Amino acid sequence: MWNELAKRWIDLFFWWLPRDKATEHSSDAVEQDTTRASEQAARDAGVAKPRSADDLTVLKGIGPVVQEKLRSLGIATFRDLATADPERLTEQLQGKQPISKAMVRAWTEAAREQPSVRN
Repeated sequence: MWNELAKRWIDLFFWWLPRDKATEHSSDAVEQDTTRASEQAARDAGVAKPRSADDLTVLKGIGPVVQEKLRSLGIATFRDLATADPERLTEQLQGKQPISKAMVRAWTEAAREQPSVRN
């Protein structure tokens, strides 16, 4: 943030000078280096890359609210749902909406049938 702010102030201060394409490209290189450095730091810290989440609402009985609850519990993909313990998940999802063990079992079975899980 501060780098961007400083860069804008410098651009405003030297508005009258012709822009050099080399300096524009060098700022792009700095941004790429910064991105690479942050990715390397995340790898060094043992932080996994964010996984792409599946649309769990395609399963019968899962709406956007339940999908968000599942994601808050760390279940973002069909594979996560397929390997989840239905009884424990039922306990974690209890709230305003009544959710039965049979319903959660049906979700886990339906998740196992998804093509991304079968492979």
